[in-house]
Amino acid sequence: MNILVLHNVEDLGRARRSTLDYIFAFERYQPHHTYHYQKISDPPSAEVIAAPWDAVILESTSLGIVTIRPRDLYFRLRDRWAFLKDEQIVKVAFPQDDANCGGLMDDWFADWGFQFVFSVRAPEHWPVLYPRSVQSARFLSCLSGYIDDNSLDLLQTHAKPWKARQRLIGQRVTMYPYRGGRQGRMKGLIAEAVKAAAISRGLKQDISTDPADTFFGDGWYDFLGDCKFVLGTEGGLSLHDPYGEIADRIEAFLSAHPSASFEETEAACFPGLDGVHVFSGFTPRVLEAAVCEASQVLVEGHYLGAIEPETHYISLKSDLSNLDAVLDSLADEKAARRRIKACQEALVQNPDFRFSTLAARVLSAIADTSRPSKTKPAGEPFDPAAAARGYVAALAEEARAEGFRWPDLGAQVEGRVARQQLPESLRGKALTSAGLAARIQVLVAEIEAIRAKCEPDSPSRRLADTLAEIAGALHASLADEQGQPLPPAVLATYASIAAAFDRLQFDAQACAQMSALAPALSVLGLSPAQAGFLDQMADLPHGGELARFAMAARSSPQAATLVTRLAPLHGTNFDHDETGRLAQIDRLIVGAGPDGLDFLEEALARRAQAAPLFAALAAGGDTARLLSALAAGREALAGLASRLAPAEGSVFSKDEIARLSRIDGLVAGAGPGGLDFLEEALARRAQAAPLFAALGAGGDTARLLSALAAGREALAGLASRLAPKAGDRYQSNELDALRQLDTLIVRTAGTGLDQFFRLLDQGHRGTRLVDALNAGGDRARLILALAEGSRDLSGIISRLAPASGESFTAEEVARLEELDTLLVRSAGKPLETFAAQMLPPPEFLLISTLREDTDFAAVLQHLIHDAPLRATMVTVIQAAVRYPGLLRLMEAGAEIVGRDGTYQGCEGPVRTEASPQDRGEMTGAGRQEGLAVVGTPGRGAEQLRAAVEVLKWPGPALALLVTEASIRAGKDKTAAEENIDVLRRTGSVLAAGGIRSSMIGMIVGRNSKRCD
Repeated sequence: MNILVLHNVEDLGRARRSTLDYIFAFERYQPHHTYHYQKISDPPSAEVIAAPWDAVILESTSLGIVTIRPRDLYFRLRDRWAFLKDEQIVKVAFPQDDANCGGLMDDWFADWGFQFVFSVRAPEHWPVLYPRSVQSARFLSCLSGYIDDNSLDLLQTHAKPWKARQRLIGQRVTMYPYRGGRQGRMKGLIAEAVKAAAISRGLKQDISTDPADTFFGDGWYDFLGDCKFVLGTEGGLSLHDPYGEIADRIEAFLSAHPSASFEETEAACFPGLDGVHVFSGFTPRVLEAAVCEASQVLVEGHYLGAIEPETHYISLKSDLSNLDAVLDSLADEKAARRRIKACQEALVQNPDFRFSTLAARVLSAIADTSRPSKTKPAGEPFDPAAAARGYVAALAEEARAEGFRWPDLGAQVEGRVARQQLPESLRGKALTSAGLAARIQVLVAEIEAIRAKCEPDSPSRRLADTLAEIAGALHASLADEQGQPLPPAVLATYASIAAAFDRLQFDAQACAQMSALAPALSVLGLSPAQAGFLDQMADLPHGGELARFAMAARSSPQAATLVTRLAPLHGTNFDHDETGRLAQIDRLIVGAGPDGLDFLEEALARRAQAAPLFAALAAGGDTARLLSALAAGREALAGLASRLAPAEGSVFSKDEIARLSRIDGLVAGAGPGGLDFLEEALARRAQAAPLFAALGAGGDTARLLSALAAGREALAGLASRLAPKAGDRYQSNELDALRQLDTLIVRTAGTGLDQFFRLLDQGHRGTRLVDALNAGGDRARLILALAEGSRDLSGIISRLAPASGESFTAEEVARLEELDTLLVRSAGKPLETFAAQMLPPPEFLLISTLREDTDFAAVLQHLIHDAPLRATMVTVIQAAVRYPGLLRLMEAGAEIVGRDGTYQGCEGPVRTEASPQDRGEMTGAGRQEGLAVVGTPGRGAEQLRAAVEVLKWPGPALALLVTEASIRAGKDKTAAEENIDVLRRTGSVLAAGGIRSSMIGMIVGRNSKRCD
């Protein structure tokens, strides 16, 4: 298969090894395919666009372009890869930091038809982050980093012996911006706290959140291998910002309040949103520390369930409450070595944490989904070498559009290509000459562009041919390298030859058709005067006076000034006036004789004001022509002359010179017809001034103003609705309306306004909902949370919703206020704990479960004062709940006793076999054979009948009643202890009767305290 891998690493030579391992793991462990790699923010070449791709893998850094601002730049970068939308191409994404701008990723995946998304988030977070694409793409779990099989032995060489390690505890952590929420900042804050505590104890720590302390390449593994302990946390974020709106608000707020704290920023930009979702995850730094055999101190977390606290790592509480104990444990070398060994077994030796396993999973999924790739003409398979040349050409074209010209053009392309070459430690050989080859390829293209504009057999064509042959031979030598390293001496020679071309400065795009040598010399860096001089010198008779004068003037800077004044004003031929002027000069020179020039100089100095025309001709240039014209038209231009002349004397002041310079700039910049425009601008000065200020500031506002002006006819309707109702200034309410429109545009994020049109179709219902959401606060968060959890909260929603209609009745409002009172008084405690503390005694709880015609108080008092009956009831209840057939047995016994008026009870346990029907009614806890009833000798039929009547009550209510009576009857410590035992036994009865275990604990615990 042909597989395109996109990333966005700016410099592969400085990237961390773990990042590069992720990008190149697929080719490394599934090498029987053709892979091509490119930075997504670089332009795709024609060869890449036309290639028959079977699959494209977007590594996490490539998806990071969703955070680019301005946002239209993100869409431009993304859409130039739109050829990958082809449904025949299997598209695989590896998103990571998706809590920020994850909505843009979701739209991207859904719109382009991605087949696979390998997510580092927990499955329950997939519908939250990707509500659209989760419906169409197959989501699979993965990690943000793995252990590279091939590099493992090499990486383990960075691990120093325990005694040789200089750092006791270390880590490098990024202090995540506020847009990550508290979860994102936790690792940075904990790192600083642990660092401060270690310093206070005098421990050898190396913990830093300063970006300047970052390790690049294998320096990171050298650092880990020198640490005895490494601090770590689970990764993740806790602020969900699907379209980057919160990040934009934070950036704007911090630009105005750069010293604002997290809490101040939260209150201003995202109140109540942090922690609504916590997107935590496993970090590959845990694996890297394990590979380098460092014992780990990790903040409490899940860690995939692969490692356990104390067995594999020292657990640090997130509130740092056990920090002192953790630092104390760093002295236990034996325990540290034991944890290192456990991590080796659980992580390093586990194939689930290897890149080879990930590559096999991904390529298997692609193979199962892949369709035959796009067909190309026979004999044109994908050519990596041609794609590499096309990449250089695309970079050069982009650089030319940005204004780069040779030699800066070559240096720009060389640098970008060089930064996309793998470092020697990963490629396994010396650096190639890819960057140098790219620079020479650009040079060849530039010379070829000049060569194409030279007429055949002309001097300029012969010069261009010579340069093209030299550059072409150099490029061919570098191209023959074919990935094999060049000896350093050869590479240095090539670089020296290439550097010689950097002395040329030309613009191949600007040059015109040429045959003479001068134009070719001009585009190669010579000034027009120098090139023209050399071109014409070639035609001068050798040794003639004119040639000698030209050569002498060329070598003398002082003479060069005279040459400029003697040269034609335009072109290379003197006009009639210039010929006459030169004849005058010749006559002056001849007439003045050897000493006459002194006289002419003095005369010129003294007669400047009296003879303006003569002075102008002598001085030459634009000043001379202006003075002559003013002198000739002094009557018609008297007004202009009075405004241009010095205010005093015959010398301009510094301010007057500055003012005249500005006037000169206006005249020069206006050009033909431009003064009419300036007159109109002056007439519209009040309206034009703010427009000019906005255009001068640049940015989106300037582009919007220009575009609206250019498309004023097509956008007349939109302009009428966006313009102020009156005047040319927005009122405060109009500004609020435009901000609302901006929010609407941002949230669509390129997906269209259809969803908002559907909302408008809902009429006043949609309006009320939007008003509530715009108001923010608890109400908006409640609406969103209920909508988000509508599937899981269907029960409570049905009970909270109005019985009918879309508004609460007065009775429903009162019921909800009672619920609110309960929630307020509970003050965040579990409601069951709150009930145990606040509800009335259990007898009031029983009223709703006992029969309405029961004299509750009389029964309770009877049970309190009749200890034998109470003890009998405890035993009977336990049996009656388990054996429903007992009630019928006791009813029969009551009838028998009633015949003689006495009841002698039982001398011992009475056992009877339960019927199959009765046994079927028994709970699981009561499935035993037989029934034991402890009788009370000497009791009559009245008591037995009372027991039978009470037993007809619901089992749980009866058990609570007897329990309460037992508690109230307790008189001393012994009785209290007995009653506690009664409570414990009653607990099983309550459970058998259907009372929740939490309620049993509440009742038993409450009454146990009363006994105590």
